Amino acid sequence: MTLSKIILSLSLFICCAVSACTTLNPSEGGNLVPKTVDQDATLPSIKVNGTHLHAETFGNPNNPIIIALHGGPGGDYRYILNAKALANDGFFVVFYDQRGCGLSKRYPRKSIDLDNTLGDLKGVINFYRKSPSQTVILLGHSWGGMLATAYVNQYPSEIDGVIAMEPGGFTDVQVNAYFRGATPRSPFGEITSDVLSQEQFFTASESSNHELLDYKVALIQQMGEFPHFRMGYMAAQDLLVDGTKAGFDFTTNLQQYKRKILFIYSDGNVAYPTEHARSVSSAYPNVLLRQIPNSVHSMILQNWEATYPEVRSYLSTFK
Repeated sequence: MTLSKIILSLSLFICCAVSACTTLNPSEGGNLVPKTVDQDATLPSIKVNGTHLHAETFGNPNNPIIIALHGGPGGDYRYILNAKALANDGFFVVFYDQRGCGLSKRYPRKSIDLDNTLGDLKGVINFYRKSPSQTVILLGHSWGGMLATAYVNQYPSEIDGVIAMEPGGFTDVQVNAYFRGATPRSPFGEITSDVLSQEQFFTASESSNHELLDYKVALIQQMGEFPHFRMGYMAAQDLLVDGTKAGFDFTTNLQQYKRKILFIYSDGNVAYPTEHARSVSSAYPNVLLRQIPNSVHSMILQNWEATYPEVRSYLSTFK
């Protein structure tokens, strides 16, 4: 199906859905998509760095901390919840929806950037860390692996370990190369990135309607394999579209990070051959590179059974 046909089909579906529900206001929280933490006080949440984030934890808070970072930008942590099993291995596992994502507080266009996203991560770490000596490990999938690397690049002495699961790349050049090879079912795929910039699909008149914009992105994401709480249109625009256009390099200070990291990639993602994995991971000076068999980009969801032993083996060095 061509992009134009997808847009037309989804647009017609939305028009029918909205017209069929004339008693509901699509701008009001909860009518099209779930409410966010600032709209629903019953959701588990934390307030850090001047924002309000959807978050939950598993395990003993005195154990080594694993901060789980979801993909996107614009996704949420629902699809990476398999990692909560690491709590049974003696770790305190923290999940949170990043700024403007999932069930976390929404922000207007052009207000989410790498600086406040990194500041949020620092705030999450400080919120849960009991003492400066408590071990902190970042586990990031896709964009989450990029975010983990951006944090380590800026604060190389603050993180004890990193698990990067098939990050698109650590520079704009690498990510653009990944875009060119990505399949439509990838979160960095052409359908998602192209539709995000389609003015005929996301109109200027809807620029402040988070409910409708997140709903439309969710319709597109249903074509993929990632379950979610609620998609974050603004975060995807600000970080993925604008960030890639502006250019970035998360490797400028990585040589200062001497600790071993685990870098995982799948054997089923045609956009992620071994040479790409080696090129991206080589920015770290001490890398354990592992390929997960019979898996695709969503290995943490699609084949946790094969992914888990590699993660557990790496984490065993921190106990």
